[in-house]
Amino acid sequence: MARVNNSYYAILGILSIEPMSGYQIKNSINGGAGYFLEIDYKQIYPTLKNIVADGLATYEVVKTEKGGESKRYMLTDAGFHELEKWLKKPVTNGKQRASELMLKLFYGHNTSVDVILAHMENYRLSVATSLQELEDLSAYVDSKSEKNPFWYYRRTTVNRGLMHRQTELDWCEQTIAYIQEHIKPSALLVKD
Repeated sequence: MARVNNSYYAILGILSIEPMSGYQIKNSINGGAGYFLEIDYKQIYPTLKNIVADGLATYEVVKTEKGGESKRYMLTDAGFHELEKWLKKPVTNGKQRASELMLKLFYGHNTSVDVILAHMENYRLSVATSLQELEDLSAYVDSKSEKNPFWYYRRTTVNRGLMHRQTELDWCEQTIAYIQEHIKPSALLVKD
């Protein structure tokens, strides 16, 4: 298997919805996953080539409306299996954690509700821990502010972090409640 990243799995996820050409995949990204994941148009075709080489998708050549030809890519059973396997893996730590979680949530129809809820709960705990660390830092900054004006500026960055983490925590709790209330296991579109 070629070196893979979130773009690789984003394209597998897009193809889990329906067969598409590279152009249609780009439009789908722009109208969906592109809100939380940047995929350069130049990445799509090399990634598709790798996905096909890995046996996770095939393509057929179809006529376009303008009389030309285009490749229409579709997932194989192995492609659906690989996507589901990735969806079940824990979300990795690091800079891409939030975008990986969003991808797994976005294509969650390819796995069980329990898997998605576990990802959400793990992320919620991580955000809650980060929020507590920022609250501790906030108290430290407040203890220094009167001694040096530098700390007043530091306070502005800590405030942003506190607000961002609190919003993330609220979103996690809201999302978990929403999934539990509205998404039924029987409504999933998991491939066998």
